Amino acid sequence: MSASPRRREPANPVATGAGAEQIRSFSDTDKTSKYEVIIIGAGVAGLSAAYRILTKRPGTKLLMLEARERVGGRVHSVDVGNGSVDLGASFIHGVNGNPIMELSKKLGFEVTPSRMSMRAFMPDGSLVPQEDIIRVGPRIFGTVFEWLPEISQGASTEKDIPSDVESLADRVFSKDSPIYADTSEDANTEKKDEVFIAESTIRNFQGWTGAPLDYVSLKWWGFNKDTEGGDGLLVKGYGPLIQWMKEEIERLGAVIRLGEVVEMISTDEESGVVVQSRHDNDTTRYEADYSVITLPLGVLKHDPPTFDPPLPIRRQQSIQRLGSGLLDKIVLIYDKPWWSAEELKAGQSPAPAADEDEDDEMGDPMINLLLPSKDNPTRLMGPSGGAPPNHKPNLHPGAFPPRSAEYLQQNPNALMIFDVHAQNGVSALSIFVAGEWGDVMECCSEEETRAWAESVVKDYFKELVSGEVPSPSKVLRTTWREDKFAYGSYSYIPAGSTANKNLGPASPVDQLEVSRTLWGRLYWAGEHTELNQYASVHGAWSSGVREGDKVLVQLENRE
Repeated sequence: MSASPRRREPANPVATGAGAEQIRSFSDTDKTSKYEVIIIGAGVAGLSAAYRILTKRPGTKLLMLEARERVGGRVHSVDVGNGSVDLGASFIHGVNGNPIMELSKKLGFEVTPSRMSMRAFMPDGSLVPQEDIIRVGPRIFGTVFEWLPEISQGASTEKDIPSDVESLADRVFSKDSPIYADTSEDANTEKKDEVFIAESTIRNFQGWTGAPLDYVSLKWWGFNKDTEGGDGLLVKGYGPLIQWMKEEIERLGAVIRLGEVVEMISTDEESGVVVQSRHDNDTTRYEADYSVITLPLGVLKHDPPTFDPPLPIRRQQSIQRLGSGLLDKIVLIYDKPWWSAEELKAGQSPAPAADEDEDDEMGDPMINLLLPSKDNPTRLMGPSGGAPPNHKPNLHPGAFPPRSAEYLQQNPNALMIFDVHAQNGVSALSIFVAGEWGDVMECCSEEETRAWAESVVKDYFKELVSGEVPSPSKVLRTTWREDKFAYGSYSYIPAGSTANKNLGPASPVDQLEVSRTLWGRLYWAGEHTELNQYASVHGAWSSGVREGDKVLVQLENRE
């Protein structure tokens, strides 16, 4: 999923004169320059395509080219000493019939249910009473996952069908929205506080969509039929699963070449495919009968390889119509999990708001929701309060346009902190910074980001401990938009009003278009090509299986 055509500068600037660059037909370590299949990208889609082909047709001459110096793409786990944390994808969404869940069970990788129990914090550090969460929470989730799909997909007459330009925000914040149920202009203070909580929390759902709600199409919300059931989490993260895929594919005979930045893909219906890639100073040409291209949508939109012949205009337009969203993480790693119920009891600090018996049975809530302050509504929008910092006002390619100061003041967002310790015992908190706030955060320095993240945790969690909230021993952060091998996290279908007006509105037809085989030689996989499972790890996996099966048909019929 992550091989990118980004042109690299030579690692040795001295060797840039005439004749310094050599084009090879194969490397000394390769047994052949001609393969049956070349897979471009060793993310989940590429790995699953390779696994499918090699398990169904052992002995297939298969090459994988990956731009990064690792496999996994936007699924990336890092070792932090006493375990690992996922810097990319974290969840297995919808465990029933989910191929990632089935593979994990088969391999014996432990999966824990994602406990959606939640505690919410006020700006002064006090905990929102659980009865308030129980009352407001279902209204929020019901609005997003029941009421909106019923509007978009359950229309009984043509006039009830949402228009192409309507966004999720148009209905979520309309007067008929369930988040405003039982409220009125003369509602009491308690009801108005509930509305404030509901509005700021539901804006935080751009962590789910990857995009602000006013950018996401209402017409196609709920159109896809994804896997069902609760969510799961791999206890040791995605790392062991990705490593198993790599080792198994290599055992089955695949050649995986890392650090190979694909620059050109030439196709001929008669002779096959030629792929040109660069590794440091060396440019190499590889030949194959077929190629599976798993480049991320963001790369295809902003920095694609040269295609010869050029991609059909319909393909180019579909790529540009679809949206590439963003979810970044700031991971604060501590010497011990000072916020956990066990540590709090040991230190005789105040207990969390959840019932003590429930804590013992269920463990700590995985989701910590920080609610914004009415006096400082932009505090949770990142180090620079949702506006690009003065020292770096230009956002990265594909970023959402900056908002006005007035908008930022009038649309406060909640912030989600995921408890990694509740997942796998690692003493870490992971702050999810999504969509437009992630784009702005990526323009802030490491120092600014760390200072903001630390101060937010210390201010909001201060009532949990009797003393001071400790500082983290290490802070990690992602920059998936800036990443030249990703340009974003996962795809979404934009509302017509936010899409390129010269191209017309986006629709699921675009997802079908970007998955169609070209010239009988080029096959396309990636989460953005999956109509029903896009924006997920299992969508990427399913797309690789789908394209692997197509290639197998060609290989078997050729024989």
